[in-house]
Amino acid sequence: MTVLAFGMMSGCKSGNGPDTPQNAPRINLGVQGNITVDAKGGEAKIPYTIVNPAKGGEVKASSSQDWVSVTSYTDSTIILDVETYTEEENRNSIITIEYSYDGGNATPVQANLVQRGARTYDHELTAEVFTGTYEEINGHHCFTVNLSNLGYDADGYGKPEGMYYSIIFFSEEPADLENPLPAVGKYEVSDNAGDSTVMVISPASSVLSYDENGDRDLDAALDFGTMDISREGNVFTFDAELEDDNGETHHVIYSGEIELNVIYNGMQVITSDVDLKATQVTPQYMTDDYGVMQVYLHMTDMKINNGKYEAPGSLLRVHTFMPYDRNGNIAAGHYVVEETLRENSILAGYLSGETPYGTFVDVVDEMENEFFGLVTSGTMEVEKSGSTYNITCNFTTSDDYTVTASFNGSLEDMIDKPEPFSTFEGNRILALSEPFKQTEAVCYGSDFYLTGDAGSRWVITIRSGFSQVEDGVALDIVSSGTFESGIATGTYTPAVGFPRTGEYLPGSMVEGGIYGSNYIGAFLNGMPSKYAPAVSGNLDITNKGNDNYDIKFSFVDDLGYTWEGEYSGKLTVSEGK
Repeated sequence: MTVLAFGMMSGCKSGNGPDTPQNAPRINLGVQGNITVDAKGGEAKIPYTIVNPAKGGEVKASSSQDWVSVTSYTDSTIILDVETYTEEENRNSIITIEYSYDGGNATPVQANLVQRGARTYDHELTAEVFTGTYEEINGHHCFTVNLSNLGYDADGYGKPEGMYYSIIFFSEEPADLENPLPAVGKYEVSDNAGDSTVMVISPASSVLSYDENGDRDLDAALDFGTMDISREGNVFTFDAELEDDNGETHHVIYSGEIELNVIYNGMQVITSDVDLKATQVTPQYMTDDYGVMQVYLHMTDMKINNGKYEAPGSLLRVHTFMPYDRNGNIAAGHYVVEETLRENSILAGYLSGETPYGTFVDVVDEMENEFFGLVTSGTMEVEKSGSTYNITCNFTTSDDYTVTASFNGSLEDMIDKPEPFSTFEGNRILALSEPFKQTEAVCYGSDFYLTGDAGSRWVITIRSGFSQVEDGVALDIVSSGTFESGIATGTYTPAVGFPRTGEYLPGSMVEGGIYGSNYIGAFLNGMPSKYAPAVSGNLDITNKGNDNYDIKFSFVDDLGYTWEGEYSGKLTVSEGK
């Protein structure tokens, strides 16, 4: 054991009077975890500081083993000399640091120095590139560090002659969940990784390497071994000795400052711009309301095998609002990310809990790590020529990264395309005659649909007959007539999207409720059991004054059947809210 003392000649403590816990000198080590030295030995350093130094105070360090010598000091570092080691097993020495001064001694501190055995490995790497993630999984704190010599290319692929380690481990809860950092110490591969056990490495950790042609020459799980994590200031050292499922041994070291991305629901935030050249676009119908349907456009450059996307690649999900089309056609036009959700608008991306919704991009690298970006602004252009679509997206995410995407070609068939809901089995002429149960028109004022149109929305309901033989019609129109002047005379045509003056809203069904212009009949418990939408056709209205109207219509439903009828008489007019 060697001991060398270092006198602190300059200090700010007078030495007069008793020490108190607040002002007594104490020793702070500048390293957390083991101090690791390879088998070749040589110089090692222990950083330290003396808090509340005393005048004339003296630092003294000693080693529990004689193969470590304390050679010199500075006012912040202890210099050690470690002998060369020829055995295979690691060895360690406890370094004790003391501080004495006139009137007392500070509490000693100890550091553990580990010298690695003189082993040979099948693979050794001093990593130059670090990326990492943190994720809370069922209350457990999971870290993944990716260590490599070259990093990935722009498309997320490994590079020729690249070596890539992905080490998954569970640690203690980070002190700062906004900037999570792993606990220092020794971690060991364990099948219990992921339960309540901490300081363990998951056997799902892996290694990939590529030859000079960019072909994989190693793809293996790391299912045995240990990793030491130590820290000096902001510099972390990861020192791992692992064995893969082929029986090959690995030694990988990384030392440097680190930053970890927080994963939300298995995904982490993108850290660069995304440019997607889509090879496939699949629309997915979600719902519709008042003539506007919500459709997800799934744009991807990934291969799809048995309905599953294959990494690496990108998937852009665009949540659009467009004119309802029961045949699943996507409307051409200029779409904008905005808060007012109407036809030709795009819903911005957002998180609900830890899951992204709305419009967002999902990027998956070759290691199947997922990254997402929430789209918060931008536009999409959709052009159509026959069955060919040209789609261009220019978006910005919540973290100010750009997401651009383009596609030219035919779309895939719409997923969940709306099915016809008409109950008609053939053409139908309505019997709108006495006795009438309901003849009313409700005015909801101007620009109900927020299109900027000055026309007023009117909902006309006419029902006649008895119970199961009852016929009826509900008409949802926009008229230039106000509540005071009544419904304007004219021919009303089907709207594409939200209706404007002179148009009616075609019928639709959403979650069992019918909206827009529809046949309604055979009421049970106040609800129609027979119905059919007005998909196309004309509606003629003549205002005869004093709330008297002639109404005549001939519509086509979503099965292609024609239904028509007419009414002449008074409507009970009221204002809606």
